[in-house]
Amino acid sequence: MSYKLAIWHSERAVSDKEAADLYIKLFEQKKIPIEQHIDVYAFYNELAAYYPEIDMVAEEALDASPWSCTHDRSGAHVIVSMLDEKLAEVVPLILKLAERYGLVCFDPQTNKLHLPSYLQTTANSLDRGGTLLIVEMEEGQRAPEYEVGFNDQSSTHGAVKMAQIIGAEKLVSFLRSEIGVDATAVESAFRELKIHHQAFIHDVVLSDADLIVLGLV
Repeated sequence: MSYKLAIWHSERAVSDKEAADLYIKLFEQKKIPIEQHIDVYAFYNELAAYYPEIDMVAEEALDASPWSCTHDRSGAHVIVSMLDEKLAEVVPLILKLAERYGLVCFDPQTNKLHLPSYLQTTANSLDRGGTLLIVEMEEGQRAPEYEVGFNDQSSTHGAVKMAQIIGAEKLVSFLRSEIGVDATAVESAFRELKIHHQAFIHDVVLSDADLIVLGLV
């Protein structure tokens, strides 16, 4: 059996859900980063100094290697696969190096996220789940006008309104590119809008930083 850890560069704190989603994309190679980060390169080199990759180990020394296969890596991430009996030896080192180089470390077996200390100050505001409410305003505009609110499940203040969005194409772009709502949910919302002039998209996760950037607070 092998145990995986994923380590990557992030400019901001991420939520557990974001980390899990990104891990799946990286592991299944649905996302292959093209950017290069010196912190990832430094992490990889120092880890390899302690435990060389398995294809760099002499056959007679393979029993001492903690790796079950070669690493999956790019200039922005590394996914390592370890033998179960080596976890106690290697995992603390990986976490130590990830902290040293300011990298995110995600454990997909337990869905446990390890953020570097400099990102942890913003982590306590993540994983705000809720529902997007979309209301089509009164007719008479050249293009349809919409108002979007976010009902935060952890808040007692109700929907927080954002600036109105004019035009269906801009609303689609906002929902898919900025919020990250999948295409099926967007299409369903537009069907609701045509019938009721309002729609709900449930189980949306935003961070405080996203709320600020998107103008929702």
